[in-house]
Amino acid sequence: MEVVLSEKVSLTECCRRGVASGGIHWLDRRRGVRAASATSCPQIVTIYHHLAGEEEEISRLAKEADVLTAGSVLWQERLQRLTGQPVWLTPQSVDTEWFQPEPGKKAKQREAGIPVENLAVGFVGKAGANVADRKGTDIFFQVVMALAGQRPTAVVLTGTGWEALAGRLRACGINVVQRSYDNCNATREAYGLMDVLLVTAREEGGPATVLEAMACGVPVVASPVGHVSEVIREGETGLLAESGNVSAYLTALERLDRGRELRERLQSAGRDLVVKERDDRVVVPQIDFAGIWQTARERFAQRSGSELRKRQQRWRWLNWRQTLAGLVRGRTG
Repeated sequence: MEVVLSEKVSLTECCRRGVASGGIHWLDRRRGVRAASATSCPQIVTIYHHLAGEEEEISRLAKEADVLTAGSVLWQERLQRLTGQPVWLTPQSVDTEWFQPEPGKKAKQREAGIPVENLAVGFVGKAGANVADRKGTDIFFQVVMALAGQRPTAVVLTGTGWEALAGRLRACGINVVQRSYDNCNATREAYGLMDVLLVTAREEGGPATVLEAMACGVPVVASPVGHVSEVIREGETGLLAESGNVSAYLTALERLDRGRELRERLQSAGRDLVVKERDDRVVVPQIDFAGIWQTARERFAQRSGSELRKRQQRWRWLNWRQTLAGLVRGRTG
């Protein structure tokens, strides 16, 4: 089967290719929500997370899809309770041969404009994915400001769309180093500038950034979202802080800043855990892809002829609307 970047291919074309291939796996849940009811082939939908108020949408999608998968035990259990149907676990993983500690960190920090006395706090993500501030940028801002009141601090702000946040921090005198990359693998360079990754998210499916940072030997302080509690063992592979609790994050950062032995333990044990348990070469072979697809085909085969005819009608309507929109754009462009 082919892999398609859905933001570069029209929705109806994604559906058409899925039908031609004999099945479709929606990794972009937003596309799945819009198109699952118009796609006449077995469908798998991966749901990394959802926000409060989206339960009805997820329940509807679960009925239209043939199989749901989740990337963490936390979300697997939540989705099973919400939908009343089995959810397959497909854990997130990283390539630890690519994501690994960078030598000469202090020299690279100096080159990036981070003085040696600064504690470089990392933040990674895309502002476009920060619906309802689920990444907790308000909490991140408060924690950084409190930390900067105690010791010299820098922020390594990584990802697209964070200009407003960077501006607020700089206006308060914080040293901000911004990095933006064309792909996730390139973020390895940013981890090489961080002394710690701070995750203040309220909801996450992973985040994969936790695994990437740990693999790069960067200590992590995080709220217990997504798979965080599966990979961070308090005081051994990382530090946990209650979501939304500024004091808890600050206390964890202070512990890390003062304790050289703690930092070294987290760096070593964190990478060791990811290499042993969350490397691509460990995780991917354990996922029963054949079983997932077989289940999807079996459930799709049970769908009624009337439902399939309705899906075909929806696809024709979706295709007509998309074609019309393209014509309108062409005339006004």
